[in-house]
Amino acid sequence: MEEIARVLSPKGQLFLSRAILDGIFGSYEPIYDENYHQFAPDYETLAEGDNFWVGEPTYLHCFFEADPKAELDALTFQILDSSVKRE
Repeated sequence: MEEIARVLSPKGQLFLSRAILDGIFGSYEPIYDENYHQFAPDYETLAEGDNFWVGEPTYLHCFFEADPKAELDALTFQILDSSVKRE
């Protein structure tokens, strides 16, 4: 996010689309399953929400709706529109 803030031109706009975990999990706790514990030791640092594709060492980061909003607010991005579509 810091790099995006650095290179985005003044008054530039950024569109983010991301699957979120709200409604599936109530916290990050259930995400730390056998798959996570299999591949996590290969990484020096992992943050809350970090995980791996099932059965593969492919890294991914999962969000709850409030997470990316908080990160954007911390970097002084102005959120023009925010919507969640539940499918």
